[in-house]
Amino acid sequence: MVSLHDYYAGNFSNDQFNVCITFDDGYANNLKYALPLMEKYQVPVCFFITAIRKAGYNILWNDFLGIVTKYGPDQLTYENKQFRKDKSGRYASVKTGITLVDYLKEDGFSKKEEMMQQLKPLFKPGSLEDDYWLQMTEEEIKTLSNSEFATIGSHGYFHNRMDMLPIEAAIEEMRVSKQFLEGITGKEITSFAFPYGNYSRSIVEMAKNIGYKQLLAMDFFYLEDSNDPALRERQTVNPFISVNNQMHATVTGHYE
Repeated sequence: MVSLHDYYAGNFSNDQFNVCITFDDGYANNLKYALPLMEKYQVPVCFFITAIRKAGYNILWNDFLGIVTKYGPDQLTYENKQFRKDKSGRYASVKTGITLVDYLKEDGFSKKEEMMQQLKPLFKPGSLEDDYWLQMTEEEIKTLSNSEFATIGSHGYFHNRMDMLPIEAAIEEMRVSKQFLEGITGKEITSFAFPYGNYSRSIVEMAKNIGYKQLLAMDFFYLEDSNDPALRERQTVNPFISVNNQMHATVTGHYE
């Protein structure tokens, strides 16, 4: 098990399989469940956290929509558009088939905030589901960062898809989230994980200018990405596939 810094430095074992673990989104369950295991087994982990608490929210917009989708009606109207639950249980446009979550990904936070206000009456999570959506408080982020096995990185401000934002808005998200986390942890934040794994080459360069030295995507989009020392790909742990298929994906880098 290697830390993110060792991963970038190439400090690997030559005779063992090397694994670098990262968690996204800044859930309170990271502190509740992951931290005790990390410290028990002395496993380094990097946590990519948003600055959504700075905006006054304790939940990310996509998790809010996930709860609404689970408990909401089979059909709803949003912005004069009809959405009905599809075979996967997601709200999809009756007219185009585009899911509501994908529709909202294409815009900034103001649109998502409007959705949260409009659908607030449908947000009725069960008490046992706090672990699914609740974000860490600033004090909890600080507690996590104080562990010798934890590294904190940025995951944006609002968990927006960065390549869908005007470049000025993307820069502001990366800058403000960095300052927010540095103010809490008292440590320099030099790593950034792109929400949903989406980015553009211009955003990559702007992230470097802001001070990020380690940039995490999912899959590379451009030929030059593999030659960029700041960029790395990641493999997702998928809860919806078999253990064997996940192990295959972890080792080979792709799903069957």
